[in-house]
Amino acid sequence: MLLMITLLSVSVVYGQSFFSQNTMTIFKGDVDKLMDVNDYAEVEINKVYLMAGARIDDSGSLIKGVRGGFAKKFDKLHFGLYYEGRFWDGWGNTRTVGSNRVDVVADNGLILDNDFRILIGNETIGGIAINFGLLDLRIDEDVVTPDSTKYGDGYIRFGAVWGKNFGVGEGTLKPELGFSLDISMRKTENTAGNKNGKDNSILAFILTAEYLFAREGNHQTTLSFGDYPIFFLPYTNDGPPSNKHDGYFYNTLFFDLKQVYDLSGNLSLGYLLGLNLALNLPGNDELEFGFLPRISFGLAYKASEKFIFNTGVRLGSLYPDPVFGSRWNDNFGLHYYSNKPSGSERKDYYFLPFTGAWGIGLLWQPEKIFSADFSVDSKLSAGGGGFNFNVLFTVNL
Repeated sequence: MLLMITLLSVSVVYGQSFFSQNTMTIFKGDVDKLMDVNDYAEVEINKVYLMAGARIDDSGSLIKGVRGGFAKKFDKLHFGLYYEGRFWDGWGNTRTVGSNRVDVVADNGLILDNDFRILIGNETIGGIAINFGLLDLRIDEDVVTPDSTKYGDGYIRFGAVWGKNFGVGEGTLKPELGFSLDISMRKTENTAGNKNGKDNSILAFILTAEYLFAREGNHQTTLSFGDYPIFFLPYTNDGPPSNKHDGYFYNTLFFDLKQVYDLSGNLSLGYLLGLNLALNLPGNDELEFGFLPRISFGLAYKASEKFIFNTGVRLGSLYPDPVFGSRWNDNFGLHYYSNKPSGSERKDYYFLPFTGAWGIGLLWQPEKIFSADFSVDSKLSAGGGGFNFNVLFTVNL
């Protein structure tokens, strides 16, 4: 089975600030709330709120890094539009040898990697977000040799999420319900007419809730929990020969506890203790299980009226996303796998290696209507990780 690295981030955070990313989601800013189906109403918009930024690695290349959007209120209706992506990557140059069209060396075709979200909300219906994405969508019609293939890959995504705040006891309950459908565009076709090499499309559901306890003194407690069931849908290659491939099921449960403390008027810090429980059934009598803790710490210090220093570190993944394939490398904890090929049972138990990340940044707000969010972050792992440089500008006109 083929599992795309760029595939499926069900709990993806749209419109995330680097301030929140640096502090490992311990803290939120206006940018984080504007495109959130539960928190959008907490931001006071003057006439229109604009944002634009980029994320660049230490080689100078964008890492799905251009982002931007705007939000506006029309009477009691909130409207937001957000984009994150790389527009396009690659090229499609070819040259002709005899009567054959062949690839230029290192020609990867055209790759589209773009996410869009529209959010509409009011007090009655709550917030509804519609998502559309072109995920690592590869367009490559180049022919390497007369008998070789035309090739396509990637996914087209459609999705929707609903959320609404409810007063429960002395706190606030914030449920989110949604789905995401990633339609596989993988295909191969050679000059003999063989059309094989498709891949599973993916249907995922979002069933989560957050409970924000009433503030007690100088600290705030939040409990989060949820489930991400994922169905890899069956498909049939066109052939010849035509052959059917079964679907399979993955599931991830998560539980989070977050505490935030305001130690003074200028200093706040917090931590998050989380746990992912992954249960995957890839088919063919296979079973995969993960017990995957997540630990995060974040700090924000208001050095002056115009500058907020922020930093954070985490162990394990940042979000309670589904875990499979190469995503096991973004987690740490216990991993169990078993299958029974040809009647002989195989079992593997092992601990995933140490992995995590850190970030440090500065939020500059020289005027009430303008801010600039600068930061640097990197992975923590046995093999080390490169640096990412981030900037995000906002204007609240």
